[in-house]
Amino acid sequence: MKTSVFQMQTKVVHGLGSLQQLPKELKALAGTRPWIVTDPGIAGSAFWMK
Repeated sequence: MKTSVFQMQTKVVHGLGSLQQLPKELKALAGTRPWIVTDPGIAGSAFWMK
């Protein structure tokens, strides 16, 4: 089996208030498509409706 390596510098923002920081983080990185990692409980809640 061939071995592959993928390595990148990653910034992780988490915790209370992290969703409100998203616009600032996207602007700083000139990003338009964030990768948001969550769990089924949060994804199915009204939390995302803000």
